[in-house]
Amino acid sequence: MQKAGFFDEFGDSITFTTNAACVPDNPQVAWRPASFQEWRQQDCEERHIVTLFLRMRFTHDATSVRTPLTVARLGGRDEPDFRVTEGGQNYGVEVAQTTTRRLQSATSQFMKSDSAICMELGPELNVEHDDIRSDPGAWLRAKGERFISEGWIGMEPELQWADICMQTIRKKLTKLRDRYSKTHPLCDLLLYSNAHTPLVDLAAAVQFLKARARAYPQIAETPVSFRSVAVVAENWVVFDVLGERPKVAAKEVGESPL
Repeated sequence: MQKAGFFDEFGDSITFTTNAACVPDNPQVAWRPASFQEWRQQDCEERHIVTLFLRMRFTHDATSVRTPLTVARLGGRDEPDFRVTEGGQNYGVEVAQTTTRRLQSATSQFMKSDSAICMELGPELNVEHDDIRSDPGAWLRAKGERFISEGWIGMEPELQWADICMQTIRKKLTKLRDRYSKTHPLCDLLLYSNAHTPLVDLAAAVQFLKARARAYPQIAETPVSFRSVAVVAENWVVFDVLGERPKVAAKEVGESPL
C-alpha cells in the first residue's frame, strides 16, 4: 500500500488558492489527532501544531493572509519543518513545543499507568534542572491521594511560561543560525504552548517574554534571527509575540473547537 502524504490525502503540501479558501473549516486544516497517544507521535504533533495555527490565523488574523498560500512539509537536516509560499514569497517555519523534559517524562510515565492513576501538575514539573524530585514517577498519584506541590503564587505561572518559551526560542535560534538559514534566509518560529502553567493574564505573560528576549542580546544583535515568533495553544494564539505590537486572540467561552 502506498504511504499517505504528511497531510494524508492532500499529500505533503496543502494549498489555498484564494482568500475565500482560508477559512477554519477548510478540510485541509480540519484534521485533529484521534488520541493523545497519536498526538505524541512527532509527525502528528507537528501537523497538529501547523494546522491549529492556520485555523487560528484564518479566524483571528485573516486580513494578513496573502494567497496563493502553500504549506509544504520539509524536515531535512538543514531545513526547517515546513516551507511556506505566501503571495509569492517563500519562508521557512520551524515548529516546537514549549515544555520541559521533566514534564514530558512524567507524561510518558503517566500514559503507561492504569486508569486509577492521575498526574499531579505543579510548577516543579516545569523546572529543567535536576534535583531530588526529578524522578518522573514522583508525580503520579493514586486517585484520592494527597498532592504535595505548593502550587503557583501570584504571577508565577506567567513568569514560568515566559522562561520556558525563552528556553525554546534560544535552542531553536541556535539551529536557525547553524542550519536552517543556509536554505531559508527567512524563517518563522511557531511554538505550541505545552507547559501546563495556569495562565490568568496572557498579556502580562507576553510582556514578561518580551523582557526576557530584550535581555538576550543574541536575538537583537545579529542579522540571523527568526522573522516572527508565534505561540499557539488550543484556545488562544499570540501572533508576532516578540514584535512591537503582538496580537493576542482567544476563543470565546462556549465557542466550538477550532
